Amino acid sequence: MRGKSFCVSYFLDTNLFVANFQFNSRDNAKLLKYSQRGDIKLYLTYTNYKEILKKYKDTISPISKNMKSANAEFSKHSGNLIVNEIKKPKDYTDKYKIYLDRLIEKNNIEIINHINDFSFKLIEKYFNNEKPLAIFIMKSLI
Repeated sequence: MRGKSFCVSYFLDTNLFVANFQFNSRDNAKLLKYSQRGDIKLYLTYTNYKEILKKYKDTISPISKNMKSANAEFSKHSGNLIVNEIKKPKDYTDKYKIYLDRLIEKNNIEIINHINDFSFKLIEKYFNNEKPLAIFIMKSLI
């Protein structure tokens, strides 16, 4: 192997992002640095990508609800709002998706897509809170 270099591949798990949605911990920064230099190759499955976005929304939703309640309670007593605008969790998730997409692109993280249309549609339906098998069962009955 003398004179040949090799690249180590790492598959990123959803939990790495859930623990730190900005992916800026010291360990994560090292991973990204090594990836940018080409020392390692980072991969993320499409399922994990969708799961990260869902977990982000699930994390933001109760916080947003609490912020709205606190804002209303504060306004009731003081006549002022703490925050003028509190967006819907979907709006924050859409903004995070832009951040995540930039992080993926900037750091050469490769998304591993599904190998067939069936699994892709199944995952999409699951993360869109649709009944994932309903369309397939109906088609098989026809």
